[in-house]
Amino acid sequence: MSKRNSQDTQLVLGIIYVVISAILTFFITLFATLFDFYTLGSHGVEQYIENISSHDDVPTFQVAMAPIDMYTKPSQTNIFTGIDIGTAEKYRKQIDKGQRFRYFGTINKEEITWVAAQVIDGNSIVNGYLLINRGNDAESSYFNSDENKYFKKMFDTELSEIKGNLHSMYFKSLSDRFTINKETDSLKKQEIINNDSMYIVKYLGTKEALYYTDKNNKDAIEALYDSYLGDNLDAWIIQIQKDYNAERDGSFKKDYVLDIIGSVYFKVSLILAIIYLRRRSKKLKCPECNSSNTKRTKEKISKLGYTYENKDGTPDKRRKNINKEKIEIKTTHLCNGCGNYFLTAFEAERDI
Repeated sequence: MSKRNSQDTQLVLGIIYVVISAILTFFITLFATLFDFYTLGSHGVEQYIENISSHDDVPTFQVAMAPIDMYTKPSQTNIFTGIDIGTAEKYRKQIDKGQRFRYFGTINKEEITWVAAQVIDGNSIVNGYLLINRGNDAESSYFNSDENKYFKKMFDTELSEIKGNLHSMYFKSLSDRFTINKETDSLKKQEIINNDSMYIVKYLGTKEALYYTDKNNKDAIEALYDSYLGDNLDAWIIQIQKDYNAERDGSFKKDYVLDIIGSVYFKVSLILAIIYLRRRSKKLKCPECNSSNTKRTKEKISKLGYTYENKDGTPDKRRKNINKEKIEIKTTHLCNGCGNYFLTAFEAERDI
């Protein structure tokens, strides 16, 4: 194969890869927004539908690049028919430059953009809309959430840096409140692990070192970890109270309803329920005219034998607890559309 042909092949394969990647990204984003019930509960039906139609990648962490006013309870109707600030309640705090928020999509109207956002103020979750008045910057009704001068997406490196700082804060608070011992000797480490009176402090140890303390400190240490890096992590990422202290102010109060409907378990359960109901509701159709307007007229049950039976065809009584009778159910149906009679049959098992 010539060098030119090789280059052409690589170009074609590259184009195919890009197209397939774009298609997969499209359907993954569509699936994610269709099942984004958290946004549906936190910001309403309008925002949910807008995200589906725009294929917006939500939720994501964003960083404010300028002070932005936040409003709670804006009129959902006015968001689509014309912004009326009087219908919304201005939150008592601004989102200051450099502060982070969880982004749930946008709704654009003329020179104004509502940005669906979530922050945590102290230990309270605040769901609302950031109001961006684009004024003369508004060349069209479209607002680019990926590239604008009001906020930017938070990079993974920034999140890693936040977690690193929280880990340091956790370790300092841990050291101030408890006596934490360190062991590097392999034999002694194993002895400590086998000692039921000792508690191995999680997320501190390395391959070389083991951190431990008295077992009576376990619950307090795990609660301290949760307040920094566990369930309370969001309170540090999207916190707008400048002097927030987890040990003083407490962990943020979760909205368990939103957490449930936004969980993977709920989405999987819903999909399985839909599949089950569709199979249950599948109507029988006439083989002649394909009409589903049919009704049963006669049913006949025939015995076929047993799961476990003797040579003479009688049930094996030694397995009476698990033995089943095999039957065939034949049903005659009448099609109300064309008057045709047709038969269906299937096998089943029933208790003896």
